[in-house]
Amino acid sequence: MKLLTIPTISGGDSHLIPLYVLHQRYFRRDNTLDNYFLLERNKSLPFIQNDLKLVDLDYNFENAGELSYLEIRSILFEKELEAFKKIQPSIIIEDSCFSSPLIAEKMNVPRISFHRTGFFRSINERLRIRHHCHSFEKGDGNKRAATIMDFISPANWTETPRCDEDYLRNYLKAKTKIVPGIRSLEVLPDELTNDESYFFSGPLLVEDNPSEILMGELNKFFSINAQRKKAFITTGLIDRTSIVDHIEYLLKRNYAVISTLKHEVSADQQKSFFYNPFLPLNLICSKVDIFIHQCGNGIYHYPILHEKPSITLGTQCYDREDVALRLQQLGVSKHIPHPEDNKDYLSFFAEAIEEFEKGSLTDFETLKKLKDEIYETMLSFDARKLIDFTLKN
Repeated sequence: MKLLTIPTISGGDSHLIPLYVLHQRYFRRDNTLDNYFLLERNKSLPFIQNDLKLVDLDYNFENAGELSYLEIRSILFEKELEAFKKIQPSIIIEDSCFSSPLIAEKMNVPRISFHRTGFFRSINERLRIRHHCHSFEKGDGNKRAATIMDFISPANWTETPRCDEDYLRNYLKAKTKIVPGIRSLEVLPDELTNDESYFFSGPLLVEDNPSEILMGELNKFFSINAQRKKAFITTGLIDRTSIVDHIEYLLKRNYAVISTLKHEVSADQQKSFFYNPFLPLNLICSKVDIFIHQCGNGIYHYPILHEKPSITLGTQCYDREDVALRLQQLGVSKHIPHPEDNKDYLSFFAEAIEEFEKGSLTDFETLKKLKDEIYETMLSFDARKLIDFTLKN
């Protein structure tokens, strides 16, 4: 049986890695499945290229900035249709590839789609901030670059599609949905709680694969700062919310800081600050004392798996902030508002650091329960059941 796997073309590696791990951990072991990936060759990770079957197709967008949304959508559809004709799959699997319904439903092929909290919000209305958007829609500053979620919301679903736009509106209505998390954190609304089309897989995280050079640099850093408290801080690879103030606060408090954000430090701080945009996160999380992050779907699992205190940073993206608030409700993390949401954000951050230092930031019993739920979810995830359900009429 052939599968065609398509990550979003604009979402970076965070929407490619779960598809890769799904394949490596589950599909690769099933010799009845033949999985082909449609990737941008100049952006796909080298180790992924070596491990996967790629569709022999030019899927690059070198001049995307010069094209309109409609032109891009038309080109995407043509390339995905060409990939479909080459592979003739029985199932399409995608992560945030919003054009996929055009292929799947038109060709009468079922679709497996990755869904996260941003697609099925269940957090209390009073906790929502009206001007927040989905991370896919975020532009520069506080501006929206798109209105994707409004377009594909249930209010716009079309029972009998009559045109391409109607198909696109039905993006959330995939035959099968994979939630790369656990039920306690990626909380389904009441009306979907017993929906059998949602399969929880637990986190789909890639294993650490650092170079010898990077490992040497990290070992040296940890050795030099053995007597300091150590903090990791990031807003991921996509978000551009400034964390300079947070880094400076930690350094002035004599923390050793590791970050994915490049930052100029004073001469006397150079040995206590380590920068690299790509880090072995399991190793980092096992070594640091506190993990500070933007609460993207992949990254928020690391401090749970390593049972470490954590702080989440606001990015004005509700798909992240809803989970961050859920972690805070459970007592395993503290959420800090975005600077444009609350001008006292740094005071909140300082209070959270002080709570950490006093040992009152984290409910470790609940943290352990979440870790256990992650492993139970991973063990109970049945890829064969997923495929059979998707093919069932």
